[in-house]
Amino acid sequence: MSMISLDTETTGLDLYHGAKPYLITMANEQGENLVWEWEVQHETREPIIPYEDIAEIQEALDNADYIVLQNPKFDYNALQQALLGKLYWNWNKVYDTLLAGHLLASNQPHDLTTMTQVYLNTNVQPFEDALKTATMEARKLAKQDYPTWRIAQPGLPEMPSAKSNPWKYDAWLPRAIAADRKYKRLHPWWTVCSEYGCSDATVTLALFKRQRELLEERGLWRIYLERLKVLPVVSDIESKGVTISKSNLQKLQKEYSTESKRLGDTCVSIAGKYGHGDLVLPKSGNNGALLDFFKGVIKPIGERTKTGQLSLAKSSLIAMLGQFEEGSFQYEFISSLLAKRKRDTALAYMEGYERFWLPLKDGGCYILHPSLNPTGRDTLRWSSSNPNE
Repeated sequence: MSMISLDTETTGLDLYHGAKPYLITMANEQGENLVWEWEVQHETREPIIPYEDIAEIQEALDNADYIVLQNPKFDYNALQQALLGKLYWNWNKVYDTLLAGHLLASNQPHDLTTMTQVYLNTNVQPFEDALKTATMEARKLAKQDYPTWRIAQPGLPEMPSAKSNPWKYDAWLPRAIAADRKYKRLHPWWTVCSEYGCSDATVTLALFKRQRELLEERGLWRIYLERLKVLPVVSDIESKGVTISKSNLQKLQKEYSTESKRLGDTCVSIAGKYGHGDLVLPKSGNNGALLDFFKGVIKPIGERTKTGQLSLAKSSLIAMLGQFEEGSFQYEFISSLLAKRKRDTALAYMEGYERFWLPLKDGGCYILHPSLNPTGRDTLRWSSSNPNE
């Protein structure tokens, strides 16, 4: 029975906005790697994928009895985007190191680098460090000398999830600059990305074998096999997406903004009556003025943060309500603050919807493709991102 691992590197996380894979690496049980690395068009970020490579990748997947991946639904969806939905994929052959890591230790990090250190006592961080160093330098050169090249940055329509320094979206750049400047083939920029990809594929296979041993030792293997059945369901949900009405969204935004302001004004008015007229509510979290008002005027018995400060987290505020009678200024202030925060959270979600949505044929409706993560919490509760639905 043959087993391989698979890893993809893509031009971004937002597969439904145009991100595609440009590097595919596989590893087998004999310690051998297969690599497909494609040129990325500089101005469009579109990989140039030879037809024969598609056939080779499909053949390698077909010939394997089992395929191991770290978060396989992402790699699967990335390949489907590149192959225009024509990839044949047998989910019954797929194992997931991410699900295994969550089952073994749900409250520990599940990224590949950390799990490799924990379960294999192996450090693959140097490969990522080398890739980051090369990519950051390549990004600097590209901005200076190649002004028409499309470099990753927040605000581009094809990468709504990009944050302040999306260097990894440009990991194709070192090789592209090496080719454009005709660097000698021994120059590390030719291979720094493929070496990183091969390291990930190689340790993924070794990691899963160790995880399987532990799962079987702890009597968790059958549970793991059941959890694997969720992967094609999640992938299908993500690809189909969620529809959203623009007019309904705008109506809710207006309603929630009005309510948030009213509730905030209530809090400020109450604080003013008790000598805290300078209270300004933070857009999120806490500030010194809010904490001072709680400690000096409301004086609740409440939970403490790790730093010893009074906790104003949602659960703490709800617990505080039980200490005061309805109708008291303390009760009104806390309940108004809770309600305001709830509206503000919803408004932040809705802002994210606009950033990530894609238009449908009906001009008034859009579609979202959130990323769903069954391992995003310490419990069986899922998480959602890009956008958080």
